[in-house]
Amino acid sequence: MAERLDRVGVRPGLARQVAPGFADALDKIATTAVRGDLAAALEQLELLAEGPSTDVDLVALAELAAVLGSWAGRPLLDLIDRLLARVETAPARGALLFHRGRMTSGEEHIGMLNRALEEFVIAADDRGRAVTLAALARSGPGPLGVEHRGRMARRALRLAEEVAEPWAVSWCAGQLARYETFYGDTSATEHWRVSSEQLVDNIDLPTLDLIITNQWHYGLQLGGSGELALAEQVLRDGLTLAHGPIWRGRYAEALAVVYWRSGRTPEARAAAAEQLAVNPDSVMALLVTGAYELEAAGHPDISYADRAVAGATGDELWAAIALQARMRQVDGEPDPLRDLWPVIEAIPATGSRFGWEELVLVAIAGDARRIRDLFPALTAVWPPHVRAQAVHDVAAGILSGNYAQVFAAAEQLLQLDEPRLGGQALYAAARLAPTIAVGNQLRRRAIALFEQIGAERSLAMVLRDRTLRRDASVPRIPQSQRFATNAGLTGRQREVARLAARGLTAQEIADELTIAVSTVRHHLLKVRQHFGNVPKRRLAQLLARRDED
Repeated sequence: MAERLDRVGVRPGLARQVAPGFADALDKIATTAVRGDLAAALEQLELLAEGPSTDVDLVALAELAAVLGSWAGRPLLDLIDRLLARVETAPARGALLFHRGRMTSGEEHIGMLNRALEEFVIAADDRGRAVTLAALARSGPGPLGVEHRGRMARRALRLAEEVAEPWAVSWCAGQLARYETFYGDTSATEHWRVSSEQLVDNIDLPTLDLIITNQWHYGLQLGGSGELALAEQVLRDGLTLAHGPIWRGRYAEALAVVYWRSGRTPEARAAAAEQLAVNPDSVMALLVTGAYELEAAGHPDISYADRAVAGATGDELWAAIALQARMRQVDGEPDPLRDLWPVIEAIPATGSRFGWEELVLVAIAGDARRIRDLFPALTAVWPPHVRAQAVHDVAAGILSGNYAQVFAAAEQLLQLDEPRLGGQALYAAARLAPTIAVGNQLRRRAIALFEQIGAERSLAMVLRDRTLRRDASVPRIPQSQRFATNAGLTGRQREVARLAARGLTAQEIADELTIAVSTVRHHLLKVRQHFGNVPKRRLAQLLARRDED
């Protein structure tokens, strides 16, 4: 594929009959960009924009500007505005307004697209109408209802197929697939396939850019749905096409998430670290690095999660909120799920059916009673794909005490090649098992999985389970987790432990927390047992060491 892309032309999606000399100039700029000299291509683009040209030429120039601005990570709004002031015909105004809308967000984005649609209607330009309708359908919550936006997106694709132009079909199929992914429509996979099959023999730059975009979204959808092997293949194929640091970084961080979910910890860490070196604000890379910290460090650095939350949107935000809540739990913060509950409670109203399912597992670990009340409403909008359904069954089984349901879901997750999540589900099933022997079989399976992928906190959690039958084959608690005082403790136990580390007596702790002295002593006994029945003086040393860290 790479050798085919050493030189490309420009056959813009919304331009027709570009003057030969102008087309040659655009081709040279496009080829310069594809060969890696993006700065020189942008400089040549500015020079070309100053010369005389027709409306059709200016549309072609705007098309190229939209692509190169995307690759450079800085929308060329000023250039588009200058071109928009020069065009005179309705099709050209529609095209430039469309590209101006692509570069913006919020009300300005919708306003530009609506103006573009008006111009395309006046010009009877079905290709322009199709791509603009598709973009409007994907513009997010607004005056249009969910079902109406779905009908609009499907209408746009039909119109593009009637026009039979690959760029328009790929654009509309990709926009429809993104809508369907968000709202849990299983037709999304087919439309992602359609959007990715528009590669032509003599590829043009706008189509190349669109394929790069669609491949990335398709890979994310596959990964979130549990099809990790196919997601990796799609993302690797897209990475060979990606140009510019922005798109290469997006593909690298998406692959890091795939590696992490499939238990390939060294590859995930390396990919995330490489991306953070280039872009310290990369949300996916922060999530992978933070997730590793949570598993491998005794006292994980919560700043990774905080930074991810600050920069995340969509399903990335859900993942960031979940990671932040788990880190707060580990750190013993009061009310660690304080930012998670509003997000979960709002999900049924959004209608979103993609990417949020693991929030529920975090909530169960923090307050099963509260999530039990919300669970029916969440089930009504639960994502339909196989991974999410497995997570649903884990959650439902834990809440209802149904061992068989949790066990079957754990096996499903392992079949999907998610050893970390599958191992955690096995451990949940072990705690519900009908006999101690069956439970210990599952605990040993979970231990083997966690050892294999280096999930040290999850491993320590199982090893601290007093029901586990121990023999020479059972490993020791990993060094990183031996003084992680919060691992596996309840919220109240953490509070008591922290006060004990400060040297307070049982009576003083009871007064501080407004509980009985006997309750304090009971909690201290449980905490001592948690650390291997260490003497009280040794427990104080361990807890003090945690506070010093």
